[in-house]
Amino acid sequence: MSGAAASAGRLPQEPTPERRPDERPAESRQYIRGSSLLLAGRILSVLLNFVVQVVTVRYLAKGDYGAFAYATGVASLGASVVLVGFGKGIPRIVPIHIERRDHARAFGAMVLAAGTIMVLGLILIVGLHVFRDVVAGVARVDPSAFNLLLVLIALAPLDALDNLLQHIAAIFCRARTIFFRRHVLGPGLKLVVILAVILVGGDVYLLAYGYLGASVLGVSVLAVILLHTWKTQGLLGYLRPRAWRLPFREVFGFSLPLVSTDLSIALRTSFMVIMLE
Repeated sequence: MSGAAASAGRLPQEPTPERRPDERPAESRQYIRGSSLLLAGRILSVLLNFVVQVVTVRYLAKGDYGAFAYATGVASLGASVVLVGFGKGIPRIVPIHIERRDHARAFGAMVLAAGTIMVLGLILIVGLHVFRDVVAGVARVDPSAFNLLLVLIALAPLDALDNLLQHIAAIFCRARTIFFRRHVLGPGLKLVVILAVILVGGDVYLLAYGYLGASVLGVSVLAVILLHTWKTQGLLGYLRPRAWRLPFREVFGFSLPLVSTDLSIALRTSFMVIMLE
C-alpha cells in the first residue's frame, strides 16, 4: 500500500494542544500547599475550641454553664434553619456562573442568599421575643436558660451569615484567608472573650454578649476581606443593585432540599444538650 493510500485509510487526528510543562506541577503544588494549610488550621481550631470549652467549664457555675450550652445549642439549630441550605448551594451555583462569565447572576445569587438569611434571622429573633411566654411554656426550660436564649438567639443569623461568607471566600480568596478567618480568628475571638470575662469577673450574660460581639466582628472582618478581594479582581461594580440578576428558582431549587442535611448535622451536636436542659 502506498503512503498516500495508507494516510487516506487513517482517521484524521486533531492537533495536540500545546502545553506548558511547568503548568500542571505548579497547580498541584499550590493545591497541596493550600490543603496542608487548611489541615493544619483544622487541627489548630480544634485545639483552640477545646481550650475555650475547658476554660468556660472551669469558670462558670454548673447551672450557668448548662444554661449557656442550652442557649448556644438552640442558636446553632436556628442557624441551620436560617441558612436554608445555602452553605452547600451557593458554593456550587456561584462558580458555575463565574466560569460562564455571568457575574451578574453570580453576585445576584450571593445577594439573594444573604438577604434571605437576614430576613429569616430577623423573623426568628422578633418571633421569639414576641411569643416568649408561649415558647417558654411549651419548652418548659429553666427561666435563666430561656432568658439567656433571648440574648444568644441573635447568634443564629450571625453564624448563618458567617457560614455563607466563608463559603463565598473559598470561591474568591486564597487558602490563607480561609485559614485565618475560620481556624484562627473565630476560635481566637472566643478565647479572648472568655479570658476577658474572667479578668473582669463577669457573669454568663457578659459572656453571651461577648460571643455576640465576637460574631459581629468576625462577620465584619470577612466582609471587608471580600470587598478588598472583589476590588482587586475588578468585580466591585457588580455590588450595585442594577447589576444583579437574581436566580430565584436556581438558588432555592438547589438549596432548600439540603436543609435536612444541615439540620441533621446540627442536631447531632446540639440535640443532647437541648434535651438534657
